[in-house]
Amino acid sequence: MCGNDLEANTKIRGALFSRARNGTPGTGWCSVSDRRITVGDVDGESYSLPIERILTGRGFVTGKSGSGKSSTASVIAEELLDRGHPLLIVDIEGEYWGLKEDYEVLHVGATDEVDLKIGPEHAEKLADLALNQGVPIIVDLSGYIDRDVADEIVREVAKSLFHQEQDTQLPFLLLVEEIHEYVPQTGSIGKTGEWLVRVAKRGRTRGLGIVGISQRPSNVDKVLITQADWLVWHRLTWDNDTNVVRDVAGREPANVVGSLADGEASVQADWSDREIQRVQFREKRTFDAGETPGLDDVERPELQSIDDDLVDELTEITEEHEQREDRIRTLEVELHDREERINELEERLDRVLDLRRMVASVDGRWYAIGGEYPSTIGGWTTAVTERYDPTTDEWEQGPEVPLAVHGHVVVTVEETGYLTGSA
Repeated sequence: MCGNDLEANTKIRGALFSRARNGTPGTGWCSVSDRRITVGDVDGESYSLPIERILTGRGFVTGKSGSGKSSTASVIAEELLDRGHPLLIVDIEGEYWGLKEDYEVLHVGATDEVDLKIGPEHAEKLADLALNQGVPIIVDLSGYIDRDVADEIVREVAKSLFHQEQDTQLPFLLLVEEIHEYVPQTGSIGKTGEWLVRVAKRGRTRGLGIVGISQRPSNVDKVLITQADWLVWHRLTWDNDTNVVRDVAGREPANVVGSLADGEASVQADWSDREIQRVQFREKRTFDAGETPGLDDVERPELQSIDDDLVDELTEITEEHEQREDRIRTLEVELHDREERINELEERLDRVLDLRRMVASVDGRWYAIGGEYPSTIGGWTTAVTERYDPTTDEWEQGPEVPLAVHGHVVVTVEETGYLTGSA
């Protein structure tokens, strides 16, 4: 295990992280072998990746369905977890929970199989657990029916990681499946994509790295691909995709990318003396939750449990959010009731004002002439005249006017009533 140059370190699953002497985020003092992870082989010789460059850099892994791209991402995750380096995985299709077979990973999302169901309100706490408590996290989006909610979760998680890394500055990897859904080559990027691009552009100085996974490189923003420090090209056969390989990696990798075997890839990395290496990645050790379902029964493995205290912390957020939502719903009902009452009073006021226009005083008695009776089926007008005597507090019907009227005005001049106007 690596040594450290600072006394104040954060303990993460038995591994200690620290800031390197040059002031940039680092993984402490390690031997060369300790600072690399072996993920496969090249011509029978083991092939490894530098941990720090993976954790803090910008990566891109691509390949058509079944070529091994997600398996390669899982292999990298397994190796990092073996060495105590947590990461956060944005899992679009629910392919990564198999890591829980060997590792204590917090699996959150919306399905019944997750450790805890979450919403955007949990993002800040998830980032805190990942960075400050060293909890590996899978954000499983496969169970969200509302795409806007899923997008908001990814956006808020990326934002929280980015902001908290300003202070934490510990090497940490954000792995995003189906990156083309957030940072497409055509169309608008959207707010979530903008935050992922910000992580890619500015996260490194904070210790925050990102790796995007996609089966269609032609659908991913080319700027994101060309700015990657390391790229893994698994098998691709569509012309649009192989053209991307040709533009970024060159003619030779593009010529062979269609014939690569499962798990085999051309790896392009800024830190390598060789421009392109053809690597056979090892198979993942943990359960392959992303394997295409077959006719045979598949036994679900026994999964590692997560600390109850962590779940309790997130559950408190859920309960507080539900209480706020209940209060909002209560206030909305009260507001609706008040609005209805206001409308009712306004209608009554209109009727009173209309009545005042239709009433005249003659000989000390009040005359109400005509008017409209509202109804849900259209209403009707009347020609009836009603007379009120305040001395007896009684109403009596008087003679009808020639036409049924409403919306008119009645005025008195020298004890004579005059009706004018009508709707």
